[in-house]
Amino acid sequence: MKAILLEKYGEPLILKDVEMPEPKSGEVLIKVVSSPINPSDLAYLSGFYSSTRKLPATPGFEGSGLVIRSGGGFFAGRLVGKRVAFSASGQSGAWAEYCVASATEVVVITDQISYETASCSLVNPLTVMAMCKVAA
Repeated sequence: MKAILLEKYGEPLILKDVEMPEPKSGEVLIKVVSSPINPSDLAYLSGFYSSTRKLPATPGFEGSGLVIRSGGGFFAGRLVGKRVAFSASGQSGAWAEYCVASATEVVVITDQISYETASCSLVNPLTVMAMCKVAA
């Protein structure tokens, strides 16, 4: 599969052919349709964002797509074939053709919600909530 890779903080990104990630128990494999570029992504690319991803890594903290495989588990098995918004897990970033996500970090979306809209529905709204709480 094709994925964008960050090999060194602050350096240009690279498009490469990489192994498709394999979902573990409690995870799902998603065919990515849309993934935004958030301020947190830009901070990560520069090395100014706390993350457990070890370089080289695929950036992208959220996206949307179609669940094509389950790694097993109660929630993960019920998501196969569903359109979802997701938060990317571990080394698997959303700026790739496929991404692994924890089944507990996936939200099923209806046909009335576009993939583009759904891909922006997790990271930024939580940021806004946190900013409002701090400002209050």
